[in-house]
Amino acid sequence: SGVIVTAKNPQAFFNLQAQFKERSVKKEYRCLVHGDVLKSVGAKEFEIDAPIGRNPKSRTKMAIVEGSRPARTTIVVEEKVGGGGGGLFYEDETLTLLKCLPATGRTHQIRVHLVALNHPIVSDPLYMGRKRIIKDLKVCPRLFLHAEKISFNHPGSGKRVSFESKLPKDLKNVLSSLQQY
Repeated sequence: SGVIVTAKNPQAFFNLQAQFKERSVKKEYRCLVHGDVLKSVGAKEFEIDAPIGRNPKSRTKMAIVEGSRPARTTIVVEEKVGGGGGGLFYEDETLTLLKCLPATGRTHQIRVHLVALNHPIVSDPLYMGRKRIIKDLKVCPRLFLHAEKISFNHPGSGKRVSFESKLPKDLKNVLSSLQQY
């Protein structure tokens, strides 16, 4: 869910495409992941710099593959939720709300980088095991990944513009239900 950008004409398309290529477009995502990221990584803010390419074992997935295209994501730990034995997720498992700032734009970049850290996004049908996704979907009906903000130079005026999308109600409800634990 969240913000998307579309071009209304070819000139705008090529302008935006160039900005993405130059990495001048800034994107912010929110996601909820399994585990205590702060505890496992040891930092409130850190960067993942690992190349992403097509998974050689499963062509429908992406993976960290040496020699593939560079991919860099800054991760900011926002808060821990759950873990109080409320029985919503795996007994006392802690979940972590993250802000993710991808510097590059590879397919499934945030999802792949977080799975590589052993912190998959809640309700991710592609990058989690079958048992875990079944449990997740009982509490969170969809992938907990939200494109919250995007900033770029307007293709016509050149002025820097920014667009935001607040966390939707269904994902807010999931957070609220977990925060009580």
